[in-house]
Amino acid sequence: FTVKEISAEGVISDNERPVYAYTREELGKICAADHVHFDLWKKDISTEVARDIIIRRSGLRPQEFEFRYQGRKDRWSESTQRVSCRGPALWRVLENYPPGGSCWRRERVCIGDFKAADEPLRIGGHSGNQFTLALHLSENTRENREMVGRAADAVQRSGFVNFFSCQRFGAPRLIASEFGRALVRGAHEDTLDLIFGDPEAHPNPTVQAACYMYLHGDYELATRKMPSFMRPEQTVLRTLAMHG
Repeated sequence: FTVKEISAEGVISDNERPVYAYTREELGKICAADHVHFDLWKKDISTEVARDIIIRRSGLRPQEFEFRYQGRKDRWSESTQRVSCRGPALWRVLENYPPGGSCWRRERVCIGDFKAADEPLRIGGHSGNQFTLALHLSENTRENREMVGRAADAVQRSGFVNFFSCQRFGAPRLIASEFGRALVRGAHEDTLDLIFGDPEAHPNPTVQAACYMYLHGDYELATRKMPSFMRPEQTVLRTLAMHG
């Protein structure tokens, strides 16, 4: 399936590989800005893996690169989304790995449409996503086609159920229904407390320590303490440390 990001202005991203049509001089001017916004196209890898591929090519630490996105896109999708990073950091990537090179295609990643900016992108800065699903019938019978037609009509009338399960968060300890309810209500403090508010609910002592630091308001130290495999939690804490 494909995922197209919808900007805050309602513009739907093009799900083609970004076109590389810049001279070295043009890229140098763009990357002289504090931040650069650009399109990230990826296929069958997560947003985080695509991010790591790009950052590795800069030779910088993630904190120096300051990669930002407005929302994560599913690992198994072909998707295009707007992302941002520090301008000088991106230049370190582009001067050695031109966006149109074959090395990007092997990695199932492509970047382009670079725009200089004063500010980075923020989580939730877009207005949503547009999904295109392909259905493959194991038995192409009239009965199955009619069943799919009825299901499509029901979705068109009522939409999809916003389903929250353990798989959605990758954390069985969370009560997914409560977590989802807090997210849908926009109760952000309640959402954070469900993740970090009960340190003893985590079996890992390092995660427990990070949660205690969160409760004491030391978000920067909590970010450093949170294990690297807890990437979503690290991202949340890092955002709190930067913006409160």
